[in-house]
Amino acid sequence: MKRIRINEFFKDFDKLRKGKVTAAQFKAILSTLSISLTDEEYKTLTERYQTDDSMVNYQAFCDSIDSIFTVKGLEKLPTVRVKPIESADTDLARKKYLEFCDRERQIMIDICNAYQQQILVKRLNLKPLFQDFDIT
Repeated sequence: MKRIRINEFFKDFDKLRKGKVTAAQFKAILSTLSISLTDEEYKTLTERYQTDDSMVNYQAFCDSIDSIFTVKGLEKLPTVRVKPIESADTDLARKKYLEFCDRERQIMIDICNAYQQQILVKRLNLKPLFQDFDIT
């Protein structure tokens, strides 16, 4: 969703370029990237990509992440068509950021309602404010 080149962050920890890091380094790198996961999710990922020598194969992890956006070895196969990214491809990631408990959901609804009321009362035109940030 954020289109981060995660492979580059792992290379800082992999001095010999073997494609492996320790489990602690793996967790630290994901935390550095602001990828917030539960301890159970970290454990599942490290088990999934663990090698025989108890290291984490970050190269396989990065390849599986990148497979959503591109085809590996595309420079050798320039005629291959890459599937375009659709909103359904990133739905799960976006929904994770929108998970609220009932109390947080109610607070968010109250804030939005108060904001909407002030816009209606003061007759604010918000479109020009957002156009400054619209790249299209």
